[in-house]
Amino acid sequence: MAAAALYGVTARRGEELVRCEDATSLPELTALLATYAETFANDPTVRVDVDTVPTR
Repeated sequence: MAAAALYGVTARRGEELVRCEDATSLPELTALLATYAETFANDPTVRVDVDTVPTR
């Protein structure tokens, strides 16, 4: 069985935090990234990062 993970998605404009959310599954992460892509598509100053935190 694969280890569970928590995915943290953040959107930043420079050092300013614009939006931050967590996903607990790959389908949830995919949907969240699609939302971020649509929301920030016209703002090239926003950087979106995904961090993975292993859980037990």
